[in-house]
Amino acid sequence: MLNRLLISLLAIYIPAVESCNGRVPVSPTGTCGPQQTMFNEAFCRCCYVDTKGHPTIGIGYNLDQPGADATMRKYGLNVTAVKQDCYEHTTKHCLTQANALDLFNTISYSDKVGCVERFVPGLPPTVKAAVVDMAFGGCGSLQGYPNMKDALMKRDWKRAADESTKSDWCGIVGPTRCQMDHRCIASGM
Repeated sequence: MLNRLLISLLAIYIPAVESCNGRVPVSPTGTCGPQQTMFNEAFCRCCYVDTKGHPTIGIGYNLDQPGADATMRKYGLNVTAVKQDCYEHTTKHCLTQANALDLFNTISYSDKVGCVERFVPGLPPTVKAAVVDMAFGGCGSLQGYPNMKDALMKRDWKRAADESTKSDWCGIVGPTRCQMDHRCIASGM
């Protein structure tokens, strides 16, 4: 409860995804998978501060994570300069659209798939895609949902889906994204 309150207060003072510069339109698909996560996370070529206060670029790539410096160099950017754009609300150091997609497809999404495989291996594709979407809130945050994990391990899809809606993550992302992932988990597919 306290976490939700703090995050809500931070969201008032920190510009969130809606204010990202270089936003690229992505259409929702209505199904769980990488395209839906792109829509959910937003596609921002330039740095923005996410709802947890992290400088973020592309499609949910957290610039505070280990390895961000090397990752930005791969795309010809300096992570310090990119972060400076966040705090100064400038757009001097941005990804190209192609680089943002490459970052998502080759690093961000596959990293979150790995998190989910370690959290609960062998999930059906639609269920896994929903949990991957949740993992964009931080891989470590999945460990904070032991009841959901227990239900996933037991293949109790309805209970796992219901547990997902009790997460701090659902309070942060809002009912639309939360319910979409709930439906995907409940499907058991």
